[in-house]
Amino acid sequence: ITHLSDEEMLQAIAQLPNSERQYLSKVKHRQGLQEKLTAYRLLQECLKEIGMADPWPQIERPAKGKPFLLGHPEISFNISHSRHCIAVALNEEGEVGIDVECRRRCPQELIRKVCNEAELETISLSEDSEMCFLKFWTRKEAYLKMTGEGINGFEQLQNVPPPAGESIKTTSVPLSLCDGIVSIYWEVR
Repeated sequence: ITHLSDEEMLQAIAQLPNSERQYLSKVKHRQGLQEKLTAYRLLQECLKEIGMADPWPQIERPAKGKPFLLGHPEISFNISHSRHCIAVALNEEGEVGIDVECRRRCPQELIRKVCNEAELETISLSEDSEMCFLKFWTRKEAYLKMTGEGINGFEQLQNVPPPAGESIKTTSVPLSLCDGIVSIYWEVR
């Protein structure tokens, strides 16, 4: 994450569409604001890469479901951040969901609530149980973000289906920067 000075943050916020300024006004901590501004700037750069000229895309945030780019239904995007890592995904062929997590100790109680029996077995046999769990976690969260469901309870996490058919793809990549992992689910049409 690029660390922005207070002046740089104020300048960046002043350039945002009104809806984004209102959204950011709810962020209480400086680190959270910095992460969200950096993520927005990264989204802006990704959109430029695919030829979108709008310098400050307007994000619509429905009460339920996933955010979308106003006026650009053909582009699905998703953002995730964890400590010092930010991930942005775009898809012009369907929905997309992404999750990034930095390594951290996860209580066994949480692992049991999130994972089904087969996943618990895999974790118990793994040489690196923390990263094995984070791979399952990030894949589940990326899937739920792709579908727009979001996380509504632990039981839901236990029942996230594996990718099926040719229309849904997934991958996970270890990150050395934060000793973590990023997972992405996307639709292919």
